[in-house]
Amino acid sequence: MSKTITCPECEKTFDLDDDAYAKIRSQVRDKTFEADLNLRLEEKTAALDAQHELKITKLKQKHSDEKSALLTEHEQEITALERRNSETELALEASRDMKAKQSTKMIGESLEVHCETEFNKLRPTAFQTDYFRRDTEVVEGSKGDFIYRNYDEQGIEIVSIMFDMKNEEQGGSTKQKNSAHYKKLDKDRNNKNCEYAVLVSLLEPESDYFNSGIVDVSHEGYEKMYVVRPQFFIPTITFLRNAAQKSLEYKQELARVREEKADIEKFEAKFKDFAMSFDTTVGHAHQNYEKTVAEIDKAIKSLENAKETLRKSEKQLTSANRKLEQISIEKLVEDSPSLQK
Repeated sequence: MSKTITCPECEKTFDLDDDAYAKIRSQVRDKTFEADLNLRLEEKTAALDAQHELKITKLKQKHSDEKSALLTEHEQEITALERRNSETELALEASRDMKAKQSTKMIGESLEVHCETEFNKLRPTAFQTDYFRRDTEVVEGSKGDFIYRNYDEQGIEIVSIMFDMKNEEQGGSTKQKNSAHYKKLDKDRNNKNCEYAVLVSLLEPESDYFNSGIVDVSHEGYEKMYVVRPQFFIPTITFLRNAAQKSLEYKQELARVREEKADIEKFEAKFKDFAMSFDTTVGHAHQNYEKTVAEIDKAIKSLENAKETLRKSEKQLTSANRKLEQISIEKLVEDSPSLQK
């Protein structure tokens, strides 16, 4: 069977058998399928591209946020370092300024008076109940400059510090070293029963080691000893006091244990006195017991002797009685005529 088709371009009519018609139809269907497939592929590709673009945008945003956070963190660290450096520079400048003022007498006061003034400025607010006085008591020919003590409400000492202040002598040709003063400071600290020793010093002004802040010199054989510049005088007191307050609970517990130990020792002493008195009394009682037993034994022996004597007397009396029974008046007078009469 033939089929008639019309060309859409030239409008000519063609007669096609079934095989030709089937081939043309197959070609048209394949092209339509391919076109549809290509369209779907393009749509899928566009969707995937859109997803990828979205992910890329998110990753870029995340990367940007992380980069900003890192930059902010680094900027903060840099700012902190700059601030720290600035503070260090200010501290060094203050040290140099303090040294210059001390050397030229611009402030008209000694290092001791300067430190005392700085403490008294803060006494009404930060050190109301703290003890801070000049060391005026000479022990073994030596004394320090100032003594600081802090106590709790029960009167237990929290922290104590012996201070010594050293400045270069005017016109001195020999430059003194801080280490030359450690031994005396340690001696003064021990003589006054202070826990810490602090040398407030302007010696060795060019030393980065001593200009760095609060310097611990315990490694040189002086336990709990520090060397500081004048600007660190108050911070040193605050630092040591705050550190000591953290251990206050342990000190209070130690004081409680010592009180309990003292009570136990008192009880033990009383118990020992009682035991000694008891032993003495028992000893005397034992001696009296032994003496009494000995006297009883002696009395028993004496009674036994008396008993034996009585038994002998009884025998003698029995014998005498028998003899008496054998005697008559006639026998008694048989040899005496006068008595017979």
